[in-house]
Amino acid sequence: MLTIPLILGTACAGTITLAGLLVWPAVVLAFLARYAALPAAVRVAHGKATPGAFLARRFVWSAIETLASVACLAGCVLAAPSAARPAAVFAALATGLLGAAHTALALIGKDRMLGGEIVGMTGLASSATLVMAATGRPVDGPAAGVALLALLYFLSALASVRAYRAPAEGRRRAAALGAFAQFDLALAAAGLVGAGWLPTASLLSILPPAIRTAWSFAAPPASLRAAGLREVGVAAAFTAIASLALLP
Repeated sequence: MLTIPLILGTACAGTITLAGLLVWPAVVLAFLARYAALPAAVRVAHGKATPGAFLARRFVWSAIETLASVACLAGCVLAAPSAARPAAVFAALATGLLGAAHTALALIGKDRMLGGEIVGMTGLASSATLVMAATGRPVDGPAAGVALLALLYFLSALASVRAYRAPAEGRRRAAALGAFAQFDLALAAAGLVGAGWLPTASLLSILPPAIRTAWSFAAPPASLRAAGLREVGVAAAFTAIASLALLP
């Protein structure tokens, strides 16, 4: 989920620029900074006893990675075409605010609820629009469509995971709900195509998640490892097909 939007945004931009490339380390470093600080911040927020060395190590690494991310983002804005800089700043703020909102939800233990997970996934998906804005593409319907395509795949994966984690006695029902969710996501993708936000060929990228959903319903994965391996294949196929479809 961290890299798929970056790949799709780069593919749809149709060109590789310094500004677009700098989005990649900016996003990854921001993710790592959050990963470093969050466990310590959660312990402090909940009043748990925490060794000082643990806190210092976590927050020092988080500060280093945050500063590096900000530096990459500043370089991205400066390297972007002058006419595109306001759009790049807007896209960066949107991505940052969504990430901050998900972090705040994590601090109060709400990030694993459905709404919290959707906020986090939307923040990750929005980096596709940020890449496009940095390369000079306008922040318009097609730029949003790429991010929404990534989000649709994320929601499909979330439905699949929730079906797998359902209690054994309710797993068939959860799988059926996952299939219904997959149908809704396919309709949403068709709607984006109809609105002109995505090319028609991008609908082919919905096939791997749909096949995974049917496969999971007919033969549920035997273990978490098996489920993960299936999803790796689905993610790779989705990304390859979507990238080819989005190329100008």
